[in-house]
Amino acid sequence: MGNEIGKKLAEKLNAEIVDREVLEEKFQKRDVNIETLLKYDEKHPKFWSLFDAEKDRYFHYMAETILGYASNGNCVILGRGSQVLLSGVSGVLHVRIIAPREWRVRHLIESLQYSESHAEETVTKSDHDQAKYIKSYYDHEMDEPQLYHMILNTSRMKDEEVINVIMKAAEMKEKFLDTSMIKDLLIEQNIFVMLKYERHIPIQNFSVRVREGVVTLRGSTISDEAIISVSQLVEKIPGIRQVNNELFRAYAYTPHGMY
Repeated sequence: MGNEIGKKLAEKLNAEIVDREVLEEKFQKRDVNIETLLKYDEKHPKFWSLFDAEKDRYFHYMAETILGYASNGNCVILGRGSQVLLSGVSGVLHVRIIAPREWRVRHLIESLQYSESHAEETVTKSDHDQAKYIKSYYDHEMDEPQLYHMILNTSRMKDEEVINVIMKAAEMKEKFLDTSMIKDLLIEQNIFVMLKYERHIPIQNFSVRVREGVVTLRGSTISDEAIISVSQLVEKIPGIRQVNNELFRAYAYTPHGMY
């Protein structure tokens, strides 16, 4: 339902749309097994996946993709916690599309010829997965009203009415779009992905913060050489004005001494 409106809206705005197809394309370019995307994308993470490094890898690649499109402006992002990922960014419009459960079940039966049981199961699973996805990755609840600028009920409005309302609001918000903040968020993900998944530098409790091109790195690693290497790599990323490297070397204690 929300995806249908999102695609129609993107056509009206002549905007890029960020959906699963876009993520699949980006994941394939990074030689990431597409099964990783299918396993975690807007799904309820299973208990054991909480300890799975692939879950974190999915999140950072996904976030980097969304922020990359958002930094260029004029895009429609479908789900994936973008209401949290881009919260607080001036000029970004967050919209939630809702409808009563019975209406959504009937919509699936009429538009996709689902059986009633299949439609019921699909709605139940969708609601459950989306709620758990937001909670797992962002520690927020899906229905927190403060995450959205507007919440539209499609059982009370035609699709065209919904799209027109969103377009008018987007036109007003666009004047205040803060692309610099989005670019800072994007650089954070660029750094994380490069160091952890491309360079495979072992950093514990790693955090990255970027504000107006100033980078602050925190965490611990195994050698002074790794700390120096991190600074050299990060300084080469376009858009960075300064690097505050607060990484420290972690020492290992054994019965034979400290290493």
